[in-house]
Amino acid sequence: MTKEEINNLILENEKLAYSIVHRYRNKFKIDYEDLKSTAILGLVKAANTFDNSKETKFSSYAYIVIENEILMVLRSEQKLTRINSFEEKFKD
Repeated sequence: MTKEEINNLILENEKLAYSIVHRYRNKFKIDYEDLKSTAILGLVKAANTFDNSKETKFSSYAYIVIENEILMVLRSEQKLTRINSFEEKFKD
């Protein structure tokens, strides 16, 4: 795929990324702007790795990639919270 085609995929599917952000926005305590950035990063990853030869819509593929990207960030946030909580318990 050319850079122009990749850019078009990203621009055409921005609303998809933002709809996923809105789904996660109220469920977890994470900064909204960070969540949006993560979703756009996932969208870019999806556009760069999408394979036209398979019989899959880009939006279906992008949805999974964006959601996985957000879930990775949420997991790392939870780990940091657990570590900080653990350190607080054993602080003198």
